[in-house]
Amino acid sequence: MLLSATEVCPLDRDSNPVLNLQSRSVPVGEGYTVQIAAEKNVEGENEIGWMNCGSGAVVWDSAHVLNHLLIQHPSIVRGLRVVEVGAGLGLPGLVAWRLCGARAVTLTDYHPLLVQRLQASAKLNAQILPPCTDRAWEQTEECNMATKCACNDPAPGAPPGGLRAQQLDWEEDISLQCQWLSGEDAAAVERFDVVLSSDIVYATQHAEMVPAVIATRLEKHEGARSLMIMGIRGTMWQMIDHGSPTYLVDRLLEEFASHNLGYAAFFVELVGNEKDKREQPDAPPGCKIPKLDELLSIFSNGPPPKKNFSEDIPAVDDNCIAIVNWHAEFS
Repeated sequence: MLLSATEVCPLDRDSNPVLNLQSRSVPVGEGYTVQIAAEKNVEGENEIGWMNCGSGAVVWDSAHVLNHLLIQHPSIVRGLRVVEVGAGLGLPGLVAWRLCGARAVTLTDYHPLLVQRLQASAKLNAQILPPCTDRAWEQTEECNMATKCACNDPAPGAPPGGLRAQQLDWEEDISLQCQWLSGEDAAAVERFDVVLSSDIVYATQHAEMVPAVIATRLEKHEGARSLMIMGIRGTMWQMIDHGSPTYLVDRLLEEFASHNLGYAAFFVELVGNEKDKREQPDAPPGCKIPKLDELLSIFSNGPPPKKNFSEDIPAVDDNCIAIVNWHAEFS
């Protein structure tokens, strides 16, 4: 689903020499919006640069599901250090920062132009967000400036407010994992309490790479969690190439074990997913998670008694899977 939103204000072009960027207000569900830096084409219209940045310049439905989960259940990230992997336009990370009280958020991607956009979006949101203002969790909980505001303890090198963006090369994380698994010394890396991702696994190589990235970036403590939303699509080519409509899911779950990651996978049904039938075609689709309570309990009460769990995933296109990970040694 391509973004459609309204221009709000121009960004500083001197700090964005490659892309002509401007601010755009984007709906993220539940009546909320966030600001992102988007490209402006020569006619002066808002445009997301697919030709420049490929699939990372699109907001897929998986990102909307992740936004919905975070806004409805901000305790997933509240007060914690968060990284979004393969962020693209970075909406879930921005939601975690602006609406859910994350302590610090790092947006990452590999594509240089996407990183440039993410850096501009981080700068924009760090500037326009007053401490403890307009956050979803404030509706039900009192603001505690000392413990909940990211602005009180920004990450090293982050712009004001603890929100930043940087390039992340998955190949480097895979190399580090290989060194650790073989008992070699490896360089120290920055780890996070929560790793977020949406629709970053859509080819076999991704299913083989992403678990290593999660294992590398997920903090080594019992409360650390990764939350991934993965779209179910392309069952036809998966059947042709691999003989299974859920091949990528199966491959991904296999790889988690090789990196000592526990997992729980849950089916997510998208609601109102056909754009032409939505009352507001640009609004995000809704979603239903039949076992939502079990998913949330992993964040609040710890991993389930079984080491790994995977709900029966129907091979139905245009729905999603929610996968929670943790370091198995803390199960």
